[in-house]
Amino acid sequence: MVGGTGLPEDPLVSVIIPTIDRVDLLEAALVSLAGQTYERLNVVVVDDKSKKGHLVERLCKNYDAKYIRNPASSPNSQRALVRNIGLWNSTGDIIVFSDMDMILHSDSIERHFLLHKNLENIVLCCQIWNIEKAVDIRRLSFTEEALKAVSKPFIHDESICWSGPENIHRSNNWWAFLSGHCSFKRHDIMRLNGWDPFFEGWGGEDNEMGYRVILNGMNIIYTDYVKAFQIWREVKPEEQYLRSKSVLRNIDYMCRKFPELYNYNKLIERRMEVEDLRLRYEEERGSSRKR
Repeated sequence: MVGGTGLPEDPLVSVIIPTIDRVDLLEAALVSLAGQTYERLNVVVVDDKSKKGHLVERLCKNYDAKYIRNPASSPNSQRALVRNIGLWNSTGDIIVFSDMDMILHSDSIERHFLLHKNLENIVLCCQIWNIEKAVDIRRLSFTEEALKAVSKPFIHDESICWSGPENIHRSNNWWAFLSGHCSFKRHDIMRLNGWDPFFEGWGGEDNEMGYRVILNGMNIIYTDYVKAFQIWREVKPEEQYLRSKSVLRNIDYMCRKFPELYNYNKLIERRMEVEDLRLRYEEERGSSRKR
């Protein structure tokens, strides 16, 4: 039977996880999914050219997750393309995209279902918390209370109006959209034709998706009713530098795709911030070579 929002009474929820090499992070994510209160669930892990692909595939078998490998030859990470591969190979009525370093509280998927059951024409952008770096993930309980006790909220943007199950705020704030843990009804993400695969490396694909959501007459629900807890890991200066280069490239691509955004203040600020990071790294690297 199909309900008023186009969902069956007991919809299948597909969780799509892009991953690359960090088997320890992926295992924590899969453990948290194995303990979900909502049981109509299937997990699709898409491996973005891991050097340890055999370990990722073995882990997926252990947790009854579907394993797919990105066949593309690009040397860059391709999270947008990988998400699409997962989408095309999934069958869920609700699609949850969750990064490999995200741990979910035990009723997270059930809460995704409840919100999508009652709301039409929306995408859920869920609140992300950062787990403190000294925490031993293997000893954690996956209740919301236990995870919150060792974490801090990632977003401190006062312009975001967070929604719960009884106070829903539909938003047009596409810039704040974060895709590390989000969900769509299948027919909505298919109507949007998935993620833009031309985004490679780090950054930009979430802002672009948020913008297309608004252009297509949908709303974003920023919800603290559903939380994801991101496992801390150190980002070394060289990795930050490589990220900065891909962010600049992706911003330029987004402005070519949507020329009306070229002078958008947030994009200008982001471009200046990342350019400054890139220049500082190159200056420091140059100074260290002279010594």
